[in-house]
Amino acid sequence: MQKQQQVEADRSTLAASTMKQKLVLLRRYRWRQRVVLPYLFLAPFLLLFILFFILPLVYALGISLFADRLVGGTVFVGSQNYLQAFQDSSFWEAMTRLHYKSPTTGGI
Repeated sequence: MQKQQQVEADRSTLAASTMKQKLVLLRRYRWRQRVVLPYLFLAPFLLLFILFFILPLVYALGISLFADRLVGGTVFVGSQNYLQAFQDSSFWEAMTRLHYKSPTTGGI
């Protein structure tokens, strides 16, 4: 009689532990669906966005900080290129034209 009770108790603890394992697996599955799956769908876009937009932008910013010399190669000039552009009257004329033209071409 005691052996039968012990077997039944072992079965109930085994059933409880398998239920806990199933619950943990179900939680992991639901977590993957809620958290991981959207990022898997976004991954191709993010990869292409970084590859074709962010990296060229960073590269262009890096190039803009240097000046090419005929003799001596490239020389670091920092923000001198930007200061020179901001002091140029043709730059500001172009910015003015861009400012007036952009609302008319924004819908295209």
